[in-house]
Amino acid sequence: MQNSAHRYAEFRSMIRKLLNRMRCSGKRIAISWIRVQSGPSGASGFGCEFRIEANFMRVEPLEIQEPSISKDQAFDNLENGTATMALESGVSVIICCHNSAQRLPTTLEHLRNQKVEGFPWEVILVDNGSTDNTARFAEELWLSQEAPVALTIVSEPQLGLTFARRRGSQEARYDLLSFVDDDNWLAPDWVQSLFELMSSHPEVGACGGYSRAEFGGNCPEWFDDFCHLYAVNGQNCLQGDVTDRRALWGAGLTFRRSCLDQLETEFGFKSILCGRKGKRLSAGEDVEMCLALRLAGWKLWSEPRLSLVHFLPAPRLDWQYLRRLAYGSAFATPGHDALFFALKPARKGPLAVARRLRESWLWQTLSATAALMLHPVVLVRSLFSSGEGNQEIINTEFRKGRLMGLLASFAWYGQRRLEVGRMAKKMTAKCDLAASRASTSTL
Repeated sequence: MQNSAHRYAEFRSMIRKLLNRMRCSGKRIAISWIRVQSGPSGASGFGCEFRIEANFMRVEPLEIQEPSISKDQAFDNLENGTATMALESGVSVIICCHNSAQRLPTTLEHLRNQKVEGFPWEVILVDNGSTDNTARFAEELWLSQEAPVALTIVSEPQLGLTFARRRGSQEARYDLLSFVDDDNWLAPDWVQSLFELMSSHPEVGACGGYSRAEFGGNCPEWFDDFCHLYAVNGQNCLQGDVTDRRALWGAGLTFRRSCLDQLETEFGFKSILCGRKGKRLSAGEDVEMCLALRLAGWKLWSEPRLSLVHFLPAPRLDWQYLRRLAYGSAFATPGHDALFFALKPARKGPLAVARRLRESWLWQTLSATAALMLHPVVLVRSLFSSGEGNQEIINTEFRKGRLMGLLASFAWYGQRRLEVGRMAKKMTAKCDLAASRASTSTL
């Protein structure tokens, strides 16, 4: 026990010396994370790997908070290599942009009008391969008027929403990562309501809210029937725990950073969907992350107070655009399959064998082919006419997208099932251990 306490004290002393040395520069230093790996390294008996990020926009005193766990528990975490230093409590609003100069003025104006009190927050803009001077335009716009927080602008040359979000997450200083699209106009109390919600519900790994549409052209008659494809609630917004009822869409989606770190460092989860990529209407990365959080035991939450306006310019209100949107959404679904399968209750004996057969790539592909061929008239019609407003045309786009996505996933579909299966076993074992410790502590 004394040896454990001594090693933990040495570790804290080392961190204090590091921070004091950085404090001499008079700049604010944000610790992104500190991973401690087991193994000999000098007198302390364990090695440390650091990644430090600095923000030079402000000069503020640094404080080292006392740990919220016991010394013995902390040292156990050091020994098994899972220790992380908690991020500062606050909200990082991340806007991922690709050629967004025309859409940003109103989006940034709504961020500038946020009413926030009692906690820090920041705005990070990720320029994802733009060719219209998005970054320079955003900087000039933000500095043209008094702003409540600094605007951090970073570049991510690799096209894809997932890559842009990952880059923004790396720059974030706070534990709550809110991903706001370049056409999302947040309500004035959005950031405040978000922080209060996530602070009062530590079991929630991700949350979303209410979204209504603002049209840049005439609203088509069919819009209400397909508004969910535009990340718009219409007249229906659930409130509370929605873990077992739905996934959350990416517009205004907030993740707890510690949950994402846990998925990656403890369970080895890696996303395989890249989201929107330039003008390609690929999708599904938000659902993928929500499913992974569910598998790890985290809750999903929907809160109507988190209200935003989703601006839809006239080109997006075109029927052909909607068809492409439906196709792209369905094309991504094979990337969700392994996670959906892992969330199902376990089976034994013949039922387990039958399930493995139904979850195979061949079975899923044959099923998708059969679903498409069962509606030959609609399939032919979709090839030669627009069928505007016809629900069956959109359903056919879903079926086509699902089949083509499966064909494209042939090389990795089976391997993904194995990877997620192993990850699910780790998660189950961790949850069982936590439940066992909780039941023991109550006795």
